[in-house]
Amino acid sequence: MRKKTEAKIKVMVEPIGFGFLQTMITFLKEAKASRISTRQLIAYVEAEKASRQEKVVGIKGHPKELMRCPECDAPMSLQPVNFSKGSRTGDKSKAVHSCINEDCRNQIFYNKTIKEIKINLRKHKEI
Repeated sequence: MRKKTEAKIKVMVEPIGFGFLQTMITFLKEAKASRISTRQLIAYVEAEKASRQEKVVGIKGHPKELMRCPECDAPMSLQPVNFSKGSRTGDKSKAVHSCINEDCRNQIFYNKTIKEIKINLRKHKEI
């Protein structure tokens, strides 16, 4: 392998990690063995993304209440914290927005109640 190519690969792998690259290569080999083209994989991903967006819009509640993750742009779920032993966070927060993307799992904690957060989101104000 040429050094230039190897250097490019290293730069591309750094943000996703070597383990993910190995999984991806295994997946691509399986796809090739099943005669599934890259174009078909891309079409599937795009269709699945659109389908998931429709499901998010259909979530009960006001659409403006859905916050997007600042890290990966996935929807975030809003949940209460510090109301029982199992939900203790060690601080005085009352609610948390949690990213639903399993690869991200970003969390934003608030000292406001869920009701207050929803009111602010409806008004498009800063939380």
